Amino acid sequence: LALLPPEPAAPRGRLLATGLHGELAEFSMTQLGVDASHDCQGGPCWALAACAASRRACVGCEDGGVAVFRVEPAPGPYGLVLLHRLPPQPQARVLSLSLGGAHLAAGAADGSVRLWHLSRRVLQCHFVLESDGGRKPPLVWAVQLPPGADLAIVTGDSSGRTSCFDGRHGTLVQRFRARQADVLALGATRDGSQIFSSGVD
Repeated sequence: LALLPPEPAAPRGRLLATGLHGELAEFSMTQLGVDASHDCQGGPCWALAACAASRRACVGCEDGGVAVFRVEPAPGPYGLVLLHRLPPQPQARVLSLSLGGAHLAAGAADGSVRLWHLSRRVLQCHFVLESDGGRKPPLVWAVQLPPGADLAIVTGDSSGRTSCFDGRHGTLVQRFRARQADVLALGATRDGSQIFSSGVD
């Protein structure tokens, strides 16, 4: 789910949702039904991120790709426009997304994290989280681009670790083992100075 703030054409805000049906849908806040839906062209959808400032909504798909939509000012049948899809990465189901300015961070089931520059459609950084004694890298359940941070990427994974990376080079800056099980969600303060994690424990 993603809730966009109120605007003249939608005084109650705009609610976007996606799921295993493989579509991005906008729900009417007055009629309580689907206003518009659009196929994401990548199979079941596992992650959604939206930004009111850039009028973008991004959906992470089963095939490892990301569908990028423009959210038009007026809701309705043509309120969602598919702009393009970022190239899929086989065996890398996208589990988490975060939008920050012109950048999009995507965490995947193969332990990889990708940082895209959306306006140029360029992959700026790609790295894989270290496994924690297991054979496979951990699942990246949560990813965050903290506001105000200089291209920092924070991840939460299935090993219970919360990690901070330099988004320009993919280098690890700091790692915390604060959870006893999978980290499923991350949040940041408005200035990006504090990060919060929550998980299975």
